[in-house]
Amino acid sequence: MGTAAGDDTITLTTRGKVVVATIKGGSFHEEKQILATLERLGQIIDSRKNVKMVVDLETVEYLSSAGLGRLVALLKKAMAGGGKVHLANLQSEIQELFDVMRLTQIFSIYPDVDTAAEAFPAD
Repeated sequence: MGTAAGDDTITLTTRGKVVVATIKGGSFHEEKQILATLERLGQIIDSRKNVKMVVDLETVEYLSSAGLGRLVALLKKAMAGGGKVHLANLQSEIQELFDVMRLTQIFSIYPDVDTAAEAFPAD
């Protein structure tokens, strides 16, 4: 697939039936950037029933509370359509934030994109 959003903050690829969304840039805290990026991911989820998506956060060094909220909303949207979102490559600070906020109880988090993509059940 290899599609990029208009603001070049995200690259989309596919691995079989899994959509991999690679977030570019060191921070994900500007409200405009968060909304644009997650709106694009939401459109993908809306267009695919039972979507399997990996969000690669390798280059994200900071995530605001608004960003966390939008990720939770994205997960809920995917689940409502029978899909699932996995997160991959979290920086240690982001992983710690997810641990402290207990978001690890709702998100499936993996050390890399390959592991996250392979963790989806086969159809």
